[in-house]
Amino acid sequence: MKLFNFLLLVFIFPSQSVAEWGGPKEGERKFCYNYSDCHIRDVCWIDHVCWTLREIWDGTAPQPEY
Repeated sequence: MKLFNFLLLVFIFPSQSVAEWGGPKEGERKFCYNYSDCHIRDVCWIDHVCWTLREIWDGTAPQPEY
């Protein structure tokens, strides 16, 4: 049954992304506990909010204090 469901997802809905299925969207600001709460291209950062890598490198995201 799992194989059948997988084949349905792959062959019937190949153009839909996880975000279209109701998953997290890229760049969406939301509270997170770990990486799986964010979009695959986003990071659960030190303030427990999803940020893109570009925002972290540019300094838009909160930076750690040393």
